[in-house]
Amino acid sequence: MTASPGQPIPTPSAPIRTPSGPIRIANCSGFYGDRLDGAREMVEGGPIDVLTGDWLAELTMYVLSRTKQRRADGGYARTFVYQMSQVLTTCLDRGIKVVSNAGGLDPHGCAEAVRKVARAAGREVSVAIVDGDDLIDRLEVLTAAGHSLSNIDTGEPLGDVVDRVVTANAYLGCWGIVEALEAGADVVVTGRVTDAAVVMGPAAWHHGWARDDWDALAGAVAAGHVIECGAQATGGNYSFFTELPGLAEGRLPGFPWAEIAADGSSVISKHDGTAGGVTVGTVTSQLLYEIGEPTYANPDVMSRFDTTTVTEEGPDRVRISGTVGLPAPPTTKVAINYAGGWRNSMAVGLCGLDIEAKAEVVTNQLWATVAGGRDAFDETETRLVRTDSPDATGNEAATAWLRVTVWDDDEKRAGRAFSGAATELALSSIPGFYASTPPGSASAYGVYWPALIPASLITQRVTLGDRTWDVPMPGAVDPEDQAALDQHIDGDDIDAMDAHASVGPSGITVDHVTDLTDRRSRRRRSGGSGPPQPAQPARRPGVADRRPLRRQGRVGQRRGLRPQRRGLAVAAGLADHRPAAPTRTGRDRRPGRAPLPPRQPAGAQLRHRRAARPGGRPKFPPGHPGQVAGRVHPCPHRPRGHHRLRWVSTSTITDRCTPARSGQPGRRPVRDGRASSSSARNPTVVDVEAVRRVQRGTRRLSVSKRYSE
Repeated sequence: MTASPGQPIPTPSAPIRTPSGPIRIANCSGFYGDRLDGAREMVEGGPIDVLTGDWLAELTMYVLSRTKQRRADGGYARTFVYQMSQVLTTCLDRGIKVVSNAGGLDPHGCAEAVRKVARAAGREVSVAIVDGDDLIDRLEVLTAAGHSLSNIDTGEPLGDVVDRVVTANAYLGCWGIVEALEAGADVVVTGRVTDAAVVMGPAAWHHGWARDDWDALAGAVAAGHVIECGAQATGGNYSFFTELPGLAEGRLPGFPWAEIAADGSSVISKHDGTAGGVTVGTVTSQLLYEIGEPTYANPDVMSRFDTTTVTEEGPDRVRISGTVGLPAPPTTKVAINYAGGWRNSMAVGLCGLDIEAKAEVVTNQLWATVAGGRDAFDETETRLVRTDSPDATGNEAATAWLRVTVWDDDEKRAGRAFSGAATELALSSIPGFYASTPPGSASAYGVYWPALIPASLITQRVTLGDRTWDVPMPGAVDPEDQAALDQHIDGDDIDAMDAHASVGPSGITVDHVTDLTDRRSRRRRSGGSGPPQPAQPARRPGVADRRPLRRQGRVGQRRGLRPQRRGLAVAAGLADHRPAAPTRTGRDRRPGRAPLPPRQPAGAQLRHRRAARPGGRPKFPPGHPGQVAGRVHPCPHRPRGHHRLRWVSTSTITDRCTPARSGQPGRRPVRDGRASSSSARNPTVVDVEAVRRVQRGTRRLSVSKRYSE
């Protein structure tokens, strides 16, 4: 519990749930690795009815697969079990239900671990398991039956890499959780359900909603979407953190809870005495997080977030209401991860004068020293990061960094054979040579592959005690409902999306920073070219899109189904909330669109539009300095069919070789959602001034056009 120093944690009253009243659903985790005291804070800090949390992301599933190879209990989030050891007896005494997706790849093992915690405390607990999401053993059957599981972003079929898949999990909805609670479960452990499902399930159970109570379900999706990321709804990762109490003193923002009424409206708040705040700004920022379309798709309902109203009810109390629901979509998303290979990186400090000349010397010497040179690896990347400044007062301010990264299928080739060669240059290279790390082994990385599958092929399975039963997923909508759905994506709404501007990455701008990137690929890892895609324009092949899976944040592309193409406007109690001019941010991955330039590093000031064609000029907004500075020219280092995109701004230069071939599967890894490129259509948030403040802030309000729950 986060409380003032020296003050005891208050003793909560009994749970507030009544048969006709709202249900208070608390969150205690936003990712696998969140604060371990979160469950105790929410259980002991105030009255709640249900304790939930989110432990899973696309990256988490890959991490769990690696852990499961090393230990039998590695398939689930063990931090959840530790938290249960702190609060389970209190939850049983007070009738607090627990719903968690911490089961990951092994929900049965996680459930048994919770039972052991209860037995160790001398208690009995009823633990239900909701699974049916794991498709790893069905992939070959599904692909043989004609389900290509094509990559949502690139359209490439999974067949080229199916033999390298390590996890494949369909996103389940809330109705398995509902039936588990109706059967009397004290704790519900699930596999890969949507993040909002752990909130929707208890709300639907408490209020007795039917499967076609679309508006109520949509309201619960909005509430679940806001609190799913834990403290992000109360001030964490918030651009205007200086406005919130307690953070400057080093206190952590409290975890949020949602009080959901029978009509699906909710009040978002937090326990008294915790730091941070719940404001229209924090709630709106989280509401827009990870969405790319105004119709937010979930396996159980399509939520129209452009009908949502956000209003302040009092200190740390914000109401969400008015969300309209549409029938459930016919598909659900499948999160697939496959083994990408091995990665290694070395960074060399370049101090003083002649930085670019020093970088060239080190780079040439390195490739001359490594057996086989640059072409020995599947892929390489060289980045010169100009963190140095003129007239520096010390070595640190006078140092730039040269980072060289390699990817390869061979662990040894990408390991010490590479990093050792970099170290060997120490006394034979530039003056003042030093590396940031000693020679090291290569690390394995995974590649995330999002796909869609008919919901009718997925069946949720509930296990409680010695009973197991199936819960069908909402299937395809009937023709009338489908026609109602289609009217939201026809005509001018799609055309309006064509006008857009790409926005650079979030992050604090650093003066005098130059990033020189040269990324090259020798061959595709999958070992096959795959069938041609005649309808697809030239785009970067998947090998150039690969990055290692990074530290878990909130993966921006995490959930998704078929999107609805329409502008986004979130009303905040305004009588007139006309949408702003249609915009789109981030990389454009829609079929039929030419690719945008690579994502620029933090500090970039450039705002650009896509290049019209190799050898042409990119289209910049009128008056933008990029009209003069940006250009596309042939790349001298690669064969015909490649071009180099060069983007010049006041602080950043990005120089990247980009193959222009098609017909190769895209391999985009999971990245931290808040650092990913963004895409929100027509944002209208709170009021005009708030929009301007948000645009000036460093925090992202959404991630790239990846298909939401």
